[in-house]
Amino acid sequence: MPPETIENINLTTLPFGPNNGEYYNRGSNKVYKHIAGNLIAFAGIQAIKEFAEMACVSLVPKTELIEHYMTKYSMLQAGRSLFLDGKELQQLIAKYDHE
Repeated sequence: MPPETIENINLTTLPFGPNNGEYYNRGSNKVYKHIAGNLIAFAGIQAIKEFAEMACVSLVPKTELIEHYMTKYSMLQAGRSLFLDGKELQQLIAKYDHE
């Protein structure tokens, strides 16, 4: 069996921001946009550097975010995890990597 070729991502949120204890960077008044997309793209680039055509990125989202990640980032579900590989990973990198 080949070694694992997955970069696992741990996404967290900042609990509180400068707005009197409100959650920071949530909803329609976000200060920063595309944070998750950029982080997934970065992990994808690292996975491709390390694993070439076998690259894959995965994450375990909060239950309420599963559909969001599947729709917005074309992620596929595998148990509790969501993942991207192949052409879909390349497309996400092309969309969010601006270096």
